[in-house]
Amino acid sequence: MPGEIKNSANQAEQLAGEALELSCQILRIRLRFLDLALRELRPCPRPGMTLLTDGAHLYYGAGYILRRCKDGRDNVARELLHLLLHCVLRHMFVGMVNRELWDLACDLAAEQALLELSLFPAPEDAARRTELEKLRTNSRYMTAEHLYHSLRTHPPAPEQLEELSRLFRTDDHQLWYHQEAPDREGETSSDTGFRIGQSGARAEERWQNLGQRMQVDLETVSS
Repeated sequence: MPGEIKNSANQAEQLAGEALELSCQILRIRLRFLDLALRELRPCPRPGMTLLTDGAHLYYGAGYILRRCKDGRDNVARELLHLLLHCVLRHMFVGMVNRELWDLACDLAAEQALLELSLFPAPEDAARRTELEKLRTNSRYMTAEHLYHSLRTHPPAPEQLEELSRLFRTDDHQLWYHQEAPDREGETSSDTGFRIGQSGARAEERWQNLGQRMQVDLETVSS
């Protein structure tokens, strides 16, 4: 029995790896300039995980990948593109932030960019466009930094915040953060900071260089 369970797990991991690689190939075909970004992330299967990155690795749960494939052919490719946009836009490289609001601001910015690319339509897209249009009244630019400032200046009601998070959340951001920050002026006990081990500065520099090279491509495709 233990051997059968192990074989089943290995088979699921192999299938998930193949599905993930197929999604990467789909992105390379539709957006050739993403090849460099995809090469920056080393796939690492981890039981029980969803889809997340620390800027150097692409962690994923085999069960999660297979479930998302079952739910829709392009689901994994779309979620992978969302995650790559976080990297290209360097959303994980921040100082002290309110984690809940920063997570939401980054997801809003990533989905705004993804919708402009007009790829991988999803049933939630209409609702996402409506909410993003509402947010334009308080945020001149739809970047994570401007959206975060807007959310802190005009905080949504708790139920609205929960609904926005549910609507725009795709990947897991837990690897972006480390321990709680001490209370300081302008911060709260929920403010946390970012860390990717000792290689954070190098990872940020690599993604900054990649982002600058890819920005023109993103704008060209969006237009």
